[in-house]
Amino acid sequence: MKFTLCTLLALFLASFSICNAKATHTHKNEVTANKTTQNHSKYQLTLYYKAHCPYCVKVNRYLRALGREVPLKNARVPSYEKELIKIGGKRQVPCLVIDGKALYESDAIIDWLKAHRNEI
Repeated sequence: MKFTLCTLLALFLASFSICNAKATHTHKNEVTANKTTQNHSKYQLTLYYKAHCPYCVKVNRYLRALGREVPLKNARVPSYEKELIKIGGKRQVPCLVIDGKALYESDAIIDWLKAHRNEI
């Protein structure tokens, strides 16, 4: 079976969009939460992300697997980017803000979520 470059590109993009179908794309000033079961957390959590960042996708998938809901802020929105820099001193994503303190690196975030999964 022969595929043209356009066909292969279309298949690739379709598979990417299916993998990220639950990613939240919002109005520029809207805060969203990943679509999972709502829980009452012991901690105040916010996840700063960028839609096509593979490390952000990794953290978001882990949250969905846990069935946890955390407010999401797209760091491409200038006001959220400024918040992120103010909180953590850099614009790196993913960044999980836990009670006002920034935690960076997807593996560190997932480790923290694992350790506190019964409290979030």
